[in-house]
Amino acid sequence: MPDFSVIITGSGTSHGVPVPGCQCAVCRSTDSKDKRTRAACIVKSPQTTLAIDTGPEFRLQCIAANVTQLDAVLLTHAHADHIFGLDDTRIFSFKKPLPVYGNSSTLSTLKKIFSYAFNNSQEGGGKPKFSPQLCCQPFSVGDLTVTPIPMYHGELETTGFRIGNFAYLTDLNKLPETSLKLLNGVDILVIDGLRMTPHVTHFNFDLAMETGAKIAPKELFITHMTHDNSHRDISAYLNDKKSLFPTIGEAQPAYDGLTLNCTC
Repeated sequence: MPDFSVIITGSGTSHGVPVPGCQCAVCRSTDSKDKRTRAACIVKSPQTTLAIDTGPEFRLQCIAANVTQLDAVLLTHAHADHIFGLDDTRIFSFKKPLPVYGNSSTLSTLKKIFSYAFNNSQEGGGKPKFSPQLCCQPFSVGDLTVTPIPMYHGELETTGFRIGNFAYLTDLNKLPETSLKLLNGVDILVIDGLRMTPHVTHFNFDLAMETGAKIAPKELFITHMTHDNSHRDISAYLNDKKSLFPTIGEAQPAYDGLTLNCTC
């Protein structure tokens, strides 16, 4: 039995796939792996359930992943596609405030966007109760130990997360050498790869593979993908590139509902 599992609840970029109003081949695809909600995942151990990012489809992602408890939220950063479902965590915060982990800029922005949750006011229809937690050192939630991984998304400092032999790195175009050292021994890597062509604040597929090769996982999964390429096309592209990065075991695109078995 694995020590914990990771469910990729969303594998798409900020627009999601299909993109509203778009009639491209990927947006019209009938392949379920081409339906990409905003990037996020759920981590489940026998005792603990964590959410990494809470995008606009968070409620639906929780239902699809059969989330019945939530012990903490880990936020990579405070862009809309990663936090705008945070209000839907209120069902998990009735008994006590829900710990929400992030770096200083993430928590600062969170308190502005969700000011009603942090300010004293009437309950109305109910509001979530958060316990903001600055994460710059390893911390534990239940039976899971989490290591924050500092990254850069353009000029914005974002946070990846390592749990055991698993790491989740999304929304970045630079990974400092000090952060690479924190990823030694990672076997399962989920990493930002927007599309084939370059982008100013995201890895493209080639840069994701190049960075992944330094980490040398047994399995690498690309996430946060646009509608530029189908699941099948990305699979073929990564397979063609694989010989250039021999330290990577397998490389595949992630998809909504993908479950990974991990160890502490």
